[in-house]
Amino acid sequence: MEINFKVLSKPIRGSFPSFSPKVSSGASRNKICFPSQHSTGLKFGSQERSWDISSTPKSRVRKDERMKHSSAISAVLTDDNSTMAPLEEDVKTENIGLLNLDPTLEPYLDHFRHRMKRYVDQKMLIEKYEGPLEEFAQGYLKFGFNREDGCIVYRKWAPAAQEAEVIGDFNGWNGSNHMMEKDQFGVWSIRIPDVDSKPVIPHNSRVKFRFKHGNGVWVDRIPAWIKYATADATKFAAPYDGVYWDPPPSERYHKLWDSRLFNYANWEVLRFLLSNLRWWLEEYNFDGFRFDGITSMLYVHHGINMGFTGNYNEYFSEATDVDAVVYLMLANNLIHKIFPDATVIAEDVSGMPGLGRPVSEGGIGFDYRLAMAIPDKWIDYLKNKNDEDWSMKEVTSSLTNRRYTEKCIAYAESHDQSIVGDKTIAFLLMDKEMYSGMSCLTDASPVVDRGIALHKMIHFFTMALGGEGYLNFMGNEFGHPEWIDFPREGNNWSYDKCRRQWNLADSEHLRYKFMNAFDRAMNSLDEKFSFLTSGKQIVSSMDDDNKVVVFERGDLVFVFNFHPKNTYEGYKVGCDLPGKYRVALDSDAWEFGGHGRTGHDVDHFTSPEGIPGVPETNFNGRPNSFKVLSPARTCVAYYRVDERMSETEDYQTDICSELLPTANIEESDEKLKDSLSTNISNIDERMSETEVYQTDISSELLPTANIEESDEKLKDSLSTNIST
Repeated sequence: MEINFKVLSKPIRGSFPSFSPKVSSGASRNKICFPSQHSTGLKFGSQERSWDISSTPKSRVRKDERMKHSSAISAVLTDDNSTMAPLEEDVKTENIGLLNLDPTLEPYLDHFRHRMKRYVDQKMLIEKYEGPLEEFAQGYLKFGFNREDGCIVYRKWAPAAQEAEVIGDFNGWNGSNHMMEKDQFGVWSIRIPDVDSKPVIPHNSRVKFRFKHGNGVWVDRIPAWIKYATADATKFAAPYDGVYWDPPPSERYHKLWDSRLFNYANWEVLRFLLSNLRWWLEEYNFDGFRFDGITSMLYVHHGINMGFTGNYNEYFSEATDVDAVVYLMLANNLIHKIFPDATVIAEDVSGMPGLGRPVSEGGIGFDYRLAMAIPDKWIDYLKNKNDEDWSMKEVTSSLTNRRYTEKCIAYAESHDQSIVGDKTIAFLLMDKEMYSGMSCLTDASPVVDRGIALHKMIHFFTMALGGEGYLNFMGNEFGHPEWIDFPREGNNWSYDKCRRQWNLADSEHLRYKFMNAFDRAMNSLDEKFSFLTSGKQIVSSMDDDNKVVVFERGDLVFVFNFHPKNTYEGYKVGCDLPGKYRVALDSDAWEFGGHGRTGHDVDHFTSPEGIPGVPETNFNGRPNSFKVLSPARTCVAYYRVDERMSETEDYQTDICSELLPTANIEESDEKLKDSLSTNISNIDERMSETEVYQTDISSELLPTANIEESDEKLKDSLSTNIST
């Protein structure tokens, strides 16, 4: 079986790349002015825009089905006589580029045209009445609390409110002296002048928006545009308080916000959400976002009780929430226009086609999709299947089941598994022996030996085959034995388990260091060979009988043997290019807590297979092959030796030595001592003494050895072999 797909750009692995956004020079706050009742002027930086309200198109008022109260309404601007300028980007409503990549979407051409037209109309309408989308997304300079001309100005869009006022610590929670006024667009506002050149509302004091419903009931709410909110952590389900936040620059820091469902067709809702994105980009220099749970946005049924099968009728029908889709298209357009290198990730379980393609092609514009099915598959296997029953075809299919040219972030386990009530992969594998069997001073039990081996294999298999990026939850890389338990009533508001014990991975006498070292080596392997960004991914063998999977990713050949007992000598592996192959990374190496069964100094020469250019005559569809030793529960990545390099140069690069971490040698570990001595003595005799001295073999070719003072034999061996 052969699986091919194309990758577009280099992905991330676990964290966003460093990116410093550009901040416009000039005043720290752009001023917003309202010169008169009949005309509105918006001034942002050096640009000023104005219009007459009388010239705006008639508004279509409809009942907002998403609002809690039946009396609430939302105004949606429409323009029946559009004279708007064309969009800056090449967006076509007739020719949908996404269909060129996937012709089976052709029956849904009308849906895509409708969706694209809605996006174009909405964007052009915003640009006509508000200016560029980037300016529209600066609503935080208009709404919420802002400083203007010696005053605190507060604005809030609440069209259904009958009366409104600002309350807080500053007025004893009595808003009778701070009543707000409402304009014809449903925006309430108040200007609170400074007293003695000091703001009336002190920094870091609590505030709320109080308003009266049509039924006469007064309600207090946290201001929607508030920049900081707090809750009493000592009380269960304590309510949040909005906090007026205007500190000196040295005191600024950010808090995470929860997400809600909105009426995405509403003008002010769009302004609020898009401005929210821009505010985080500019205020805290965010270089990307993960949109959480967007399945609930993409469909009017919110994905509830839906089992998506991949049938396109599930994605392109009246069940699609086109308003939400248009908002996501606008959001991705805005983010990438402000920061072209931003990374935006979608968490979607439905598999919406086009989610990860550019807006200009008819896609929704995300850079990556989280491959959420992968951790679910591993949980299912570890909980419900014996090792002998694992299906190589089923697991491989789960890892490669993604749409052509739509990039995914692969991860073996999620943060949910690290929270109380669930188990991480390490805990599922080793359970209570993670507390009693992780000492290097005793032999590993069968449970721990199996657990560490499969922990390395599962994470490497997921990284190498599951997507164009790799994600790991902190601590899972070394099999952290404890869950995370945030303060709550059930644990008496304790912070005891709200932590990660990094010291476990740093302790030389504990086996956690082996899993941590292998995780570091996996990432180093990609740094060297960039296999995650390669467009070449070919699975040549999924051997369910022998429990072996062979595939190529980039310039590497990967061999995974999941069999619990069988070691295969002379196992035939298919590959693309002829030549000589060597070990690049080996999960069974001593440095990773393995048994050292695979030789790293062995050259694997290829043999041609079948007729060149005729795949059906090749071995597993590959034109060449070589044979390897494949021990049970191991994974090995092989690289092709560049024949243009001399043997000395290739030896000096010694990929395994570069990727492996420093080995701290225990006095009892005679095998590792012998391995070090052997490696040191294998210095190529063809190198001159000068070359040996210049390359500093003791530091470049070998893992650093921490030599105990009592080990005189090993000291003498090192001194003899290194001397020139």
